[in-house]
Amino acid sequence: HQHRQQQTDLRKYHVLDGPNFAIAFIEDKSNHNDDDNENTPTTKIVLHMPCHKTLGLLPSITQKMVTRIAREQLGFVIQQDVYTLGQLLDLATEVIIMSTTRGVKTVTHIGDHVVGLNKDDNTSNKNKNKN
Repeated sequence: HQHRQQQTDLRKYHVLDGPNFAIAFIEDKSNHNDDDNENTPTTKIVLHMPCHKTLGLLPSITQKMVTRIAREQLGFVIQQDVYTLGQLLDLATEVIIMSTTRGVKTVTHIGDHVVGLNKDDNTSNKNKNKN
């Protein structure tokens, strides 16, 4: 019971960069445009990252490059803000870390939590194991 309480409490803490890496998460806000009879899908993908100025973090050169590519080549919306772990876990379709030495890597777990698109895989695997 105490372990579950600690995990719940962690959701309120701010997301910060790690030692030697920056963190970001992707939120896919894709939906269908109901104003159009053809139901043309509209896509809005947001790259969220901790606001370095507000949180007093050092800017990452790799993160700047990823941000530029995401905005200019992929059409992502870039948003810097102060996020809690709970927000990241609820919104993220993908979590990434960026580092000069390690490049860009996908995060699949944060503590006991499965994150991003892996959440669906984890849920379906649990359901398979129950049958």
